[in-house]
Amino acid sequence: MLDSLRQVADAGVQRDAAEGAWLRGLDFYRDSLFLADGTPRYSAGSTYAIDCQSAAQAIQTFSIAATHDPSFAVDAWKVFDYVMAHLCRAVRTAT
Repeated sequence: MLDSLRQVADAGVQRDAAEGAWLRGLDFYRDSLFLADGTPRYSAGSTYAIDCQSAAQAIQTFSIAATHDPSFAVDAWKVFDYVMAHLCRAVRTAT
């Protein structure tokens, strides 16, 4: 939804309303759905279950937001670092 609101604002469709909704949504998203270390929360009231889709969406949404406010790049990297440390397994190759 946040990425769609950003596209609507960028297209100039009810720009002020879309921009305001996007900014309020981003504040809630960042403040309520992520721990300080970048862990994506399942909901505002629960951390678990953590899944890759939520993390991938966060990286995309924060990256889009960073084109308008560079501080969101920090959030994108925090989530990426969390994923690499906790959700990815080392790829093993046969030798």
